[in-house]
Amino acid sequence: MRVQVIGGFLGAGKTTAIRALARMLRERGEQVAVVTNDQGQVLVDTALCANDDLDVTEIPGGCFCCRYDSLEQALVEAEWTGATVALAEAVGSCTDLVATVLSPLVGRRGAKLDVAPLSVLVDGSRFEDLDGGAFSDDIKYLYEKQIEEADVVVLTKLDQAPPDISNRIRSIRPGATIVRVSAVTGQGMSDWLAATPQALAVPLDVDYVRYARAEAELGWANGRVRVRASCPLAARAIFERFLGELATLPVTHIKLTAIDPPGGSASLVRRGGKAFFEAGRLEVARTEIVLLVNARAALPPPELEKSLRHAMAISTGEFSHEWEAFACFSPSAPVPTHRHLMRCSTYGDGCCP
Repeated sequence: MRVQVIGGFLGAGKTTAIRALARMLRERGEQVAVVTNDQGQVLVDTALCANDDLDVTEIPGGCFCCRYDSLEQALVEAEWTGATVALAEAVGSCTDLVATVLSPLVGRRGAKLDVAPLSVLVDGSRFEDLDGGAFSDDIKYLYEKQIEEADVVVLTKLDQAPPDISNRIRSIRPGATIVRVSAVTGQGMSDWLAATPQALAVPLDVDYVRYARAEAELGWANGRVRVRASCPLAARAIFERFLGELATLPVTHIKLTAIDPPGGSASLVRRGGKAFFEAGRLEVARTEIVLLVNARAALPPPELEKSLRHAMAISTGEFSHEWEAFACFSPSAPVPTHRHLMRCSTYGDGCCP
């Protein structure tokens, strides 16, 4: 079974790209499994993949590096059930994947798993935000470390005409293999699948104190909300008001999906940015709707929680709403299960320093 680990910062378009990749691979006759990952519970990404009828396993409560044994078990089970390709989406605040995930997978399971080169997705507009000082130096450090360890840098959202940041990417990761894609239109997706890097990235030299400090700056919230209305109400109306109320926050990614009725999502990936909608069944009017909300912003958790609860109250107006599950926190310091400082890979010539 081939394993493709996909990294990249919050809002880079990882879930959208994985769903598009899965559709393409299934059209080619592959059986695809997806592994989602989050610092918390109640994950929008898992619901979206399930809505696509994908075989999806969720690993909550920490990044892949800290939940390595759960990742390996999920991959083993996917292989047992006949998957030929597994797409594993790392948490958007995670880096050091070569040393803590890819090399251990090869070292422990290399005889059975074909571990692909690491793809890191990058949104050019987000890159310019960070270069322009939109977030702290520590968050920028984390972001650039993600790029530095990429075997393939995937510049996303080509349909939105992002800025060309190729030269800046190469200044961080010299010799990087760069592809440009739109998961929405499909442009460049086949090029991504066919990308063959000339040289693999070496394991990172990471300042884990600074890495932990960057993660701790992010407020992280996951919740499930039940809305009851006296007359039929469409989920899209709630989504539009909710994201509009939050648009002035230092957003890294806010996304919602409806799970009852299922289908449809919306997201906001930067302060003052435009909300994006995947229609699905968001226009279906119901008197009761259940929503999943995932929000990440450069805010202390109490401030983020206050903002989310206020925005939901404004969005539902005179209708009643109840948070059936809600957690808001900052990620704890990463403590990897394994960390290999020599890279082992099934791609190329075995182990390389």
